[in-house]
Amino acid sequence: MANPKKKLTRKQMHHDPLLEKVTAVTDFAQEHSKRISYIFGGAVVLALIIWAVVSYRHNRNAESIDKLVTIEQVFYSGDYKEAIRRLEKYCTEYEGTTGGGIGTYYLATSYYNTDQFDFAKNNFEIYVNDYADNELYTVVSMAGIASCLEGLNDYEGAIEQWGKVANQYPDFYLTPEYLLNQARCYRLINQPEKAKSVYEKIAKDYPESSYARDAKIGMDELNI
Repeated sequence: MANPKKKLTRKQMHHDPLLEKVTAVTDFAQEHSKRISYIFGGAVVLALIIWAVVSYRHNRNAESIDKLVTIEQVFYSGDYKEAIRRLEKYCTEYEGTTGGGIGTYYLATSYYNTDQFDFAKNNFEIYVNDYADNELYTVVSMAGIASCLEGLNDYEGAIEQWGKVANQYPDFYLTPEYLLNQARCYRLINQPEKAKSVYEKIAKDYPESSYARDAKIGMDELNI
């Protein structure tokens, strides 16, 4: 079983190209500080550093997306073990980039699809806490955490997480399904009254959806 993705240490970061680029710009500014200060004022040093950071991040983001394409093909082929092997390395290398965020979601999903719920949950949480730059990936990652908790038989934790997703994103198209999952978890821990309350909420808030019919079936099964 692979280890969860870890943050880079300070020692590992001493060859960070971004830091090298900022250092180069800073050294240039210091070397020519008198001329720069005379012509433009001290603010130009900050502007140069900002330019270096923005330029670097743009290039890294573009590179991360390019490098993700071949890994995506493995992921969508359903070879999740190979996807995990590649994504562990990729997500460390491109941590903090646009591609790194998407890769983290793919990694979490790959772990989930191989029943490695602890590792899946860890990576879904990394996406939510460190990226969350895309609403779709954010919502499904939050839902992924709930699914992992179910996989770990932590039904009370899953109930809380399903409710959290539903409360934060009431208009998301899968929210009534998430509420059905919450009701199911209540039933699994023998709390039918709370399950009924969730079914009633689905019927009230999403009356025209197929989920309302599922909620009605659920209430009939409870027979309370």
